[in-house]
Amino acid sequence: QPCLTVAYIMNSDIGWMLETVETLTGPETWPAWCHQMELIFDQFDLLEYVDGTCPKPGAIAQGSPIPVCEENVPSTTAQAAKPTQEEIKQWARRDHLAIVIIHQTISGDVLRRISSAQTSHEAWQSLRNFCEPQGIAGLISLRHKLKQTACEDENGVNEYLSAMSQHRWMLSRIGHQMS
Repeated sequence: QPCLTVAYIMNSDIGWMLETVETLTGPETWPAWCHQMELIFDQFDLLEYVDGTCPKPGAIAQGSPIPVCEENVPSTTAQAAKPTQEEIKQWARRDHLAIVIIHQTISGDVLRRISSAQTSHEAWQSLRNFCEPQGIAGLISLRHKLKQTACEDENGVNEYLSAMSQHRWMLSRIGHQMS
């Protein structure tokens, strides 16, 4: 698989994909943005960097299982302990690409929230913590929003269905299902 660089990505199919992604401006745009981004990351084999299942080579704790990430699959036990400079460089390139993609699709206000993130996973986690409801308080808040969602008139049916779909998605993200 060829190494994907920022120049390659911006000159390929992902360039127009990023133009169609709704800008993340805060929690209200998170469900649509998150879904679109997960699809893009998956398409370009970057999701494992963003979700943390492919940590930086060498950052694996002693005795931990080695993650299934093509850059981190060593051929010997000795390589597992000390990754090569090329493995680290390739991981850094792909992780940086994921961060660039995130930065290209978020507002300036949201960007300030993740400016200190060193990896795409740290940036993603910061965005999740900011945008997704957490714990019992998040569940209560979502259920309240769900109960308050109403269809104002005939013209608002699509907006109502969209809001209900977002509430359902958010509830499923924190482990609760709507029946």
